[in-house]
Amino acid sequence: MFRSIKWKLVAILVLVVISLVIIVGTFFQISVSNFYTEEFTKSMDTAFEGELSSRFAGASESADFENILEAYSGRLGLDMYRYCCVLSGKTGALLYSSDYDLSKDIEKTPNIISAMAGKLGSTQSIMSHYMDYAFPIIHGKSVDYVVYIYDSKVEIGEIMGRILVTILEALMLGFIIAVVFGYFMSRTITSPIINLTHKAELVAAGDFETKIAVRSHDEIGQLSATFNDMAKELKTNINALSDEKEKLESILRYMTDGVMAFDKNGKVLHINKAAAKMLRIDENEPLIFDEFFKPLVGVTVQEIYFKSKSIINRDFEFSGKSLQVFFVLTGLGKSLKHQSNIIAVFHDITEFHKLEMQRREFVANVSHELKTPLTTIKSYTETILESDNLPRETERNFLQVIVSESDRMNRLVYDLLLLSKLNYGSTRLEKEAVDIAPLMGEILRKMYFAMEEKHQTLVFSIPENTPKVNGNRDRLEQVFVNIVSNAIKYTGDGGEISVYAGEIYGYVFVKIRDTGMGIPESDLPYVFDRFYRVDKARSREAGGTGLGLAIAKEIVEAHGGKISVTSKVGEGTEFTVNLPVYVEEDDYISSEE
Repeated sequence: MFRSIKWKLVAILVLVVISLVIIVGTFFQISVSNFYTEEFTKSMDTAFEGELSSRFAGASESADFENILEAYSGRLGLDMYRYCCVLSGKTGALLYSSDYDLSKDIEKTPNIISAMAGKLGSTQSIMSHYMDYAFPIIHGKSVDYVVYIYDSKVEIGEIMGRILVTILEALMLGFIIAVVFGYFMSRTITSPIINLTHKAELVAAGDFETKIAVRSHDEIGQLSATFNDMAKELKTNINALSDEKEKLESILRYMTDGVMAFDKNGKVLHINKAAAKMLRIDENEPLIFDEFFKPLVGVTVQEIYFKSKSIINRDFEFSGKSLQVFFVLTGLGKSLKHQSNIIAVFHDITEFHKLEMQRREFVANVSHELKTPLTTIKSYTETILESDNLPRETERNFLQVIVSESDRMNRLVYDLLLLSKLNYGSTRLEKEAVDIAPLMGEILRKMYFAMEEKHQTLVFSIPENTPKVNGNRDRLEQVFVNIVSNAIKYTGDGGEISVYAGEIYGYVFVKIRDTGMGIPESDLPYVFDRFYRVDKARSREAGGTGLGLAIAKEIVEAHGGKISVTSKVGEGTEFTVNLPVYVEEDDYISSEE
């Protein structure tokens, strides 16, 4: 019951009332007792002033004492509870007493002893069960008699008993009043507190809408108003934190970099999808930092905490990918005891390594492609310069080789510049509606003599209802010329070249198939790379730069299309070009409507 503040308040109020009644009653009893003892002493002092003391001094027999006490009994207040005795001043023996039942022996109290010594004995003690007064009768220097007044305090005891009963009655009444009043008073305090507690439970459960009614302007009312403001502010802050958390989770979920978080003991806290995909693990897998990273990159939790102010990074190979990982502690700038979490961030640098390798290969290929014609030009030029009697026909052949190699370098530089412009989008394509059938017919007519020399057969099949494509005619011609010329080059005598076209899913496809030597399966992924040649010797003999298909791929992709290749060694190769269908503006607007 006393776990409730309501009953604690009632108990406190009851204890206060009881304490006050007890204290007041005790002081009241002490005051009454002091009053009676002081009045007794004052009345005795007054009684023995004047002739009473002189009459006792002149008395010598019991009869004299009896007459004096009868005469002054009212003044001395003698009754059944108070009596007067005359004692010997030397021995303290009883000489006369107003109480006939009193025995011969009287206890020598401190006041009697003081009177026998010649001093007035009037000292009283509220703790004593009696009051007494001893007055010495002195003749000369000796004490002849001691007039001793004794009061048993019975009357005072009766009065104190009545007072005690009254105090107990007041105590019971005060107890009842304190319980009732304390209960109702505590409810005025505890009811708002109960409401606050209920509201706090709702806030803890996530309900910030319910408000506490403010019915007063005291501290409880101020507390209720403050709590309402706190709930409102807490709702705002939690909503803001929730939004930030969702943003952070979305960023971590969809970011391309992998992120893993570990606590100070090395237990995993979070793995995002990118990290799980890179490392081929489950997002909910219970990893331990040292067990996972020590064999992988040789890093432990102890090393990270030892180098707490620096970022540790490692490069490693995993499942055919080149990865880079950075380790950092959270809470940098604080003491180490607050740096509890370890963050590991992964970058997939496979493409970077691939691009770096391609760059090196590109530089090497360009150097090699330029070095060969330059060497040829130099050697033939030196031969002409050093030979004074060189036959005219031979000199002409040498000069023809020089011109041919110069043209080859020219084509290489032109192709490189074109590829660079296509890569960086600096070449603007003026697009229009291009009809594939006439374009392919014109290209094949230009290539007819080359096919005739090798006795090759042409199969041409493009439906008349094939839609036009949205593109640049000159650039598309460059693409198809490159593919068809390659088909003629790498198809032997008596082979077959097939050209097909059609429409599917909003794209026009053009398939160019040959029955030539084919491309090995291992070389197919690299066909569109720069300077890549399947048969390097034959390519150079044919005067190719190794950039034709790379340029074709860039042009097709610049048109929003796609180029692909399938091939089988000894059976031939098929290139497929997909280009978006041309849509007239009126048709586009009507379809939008």
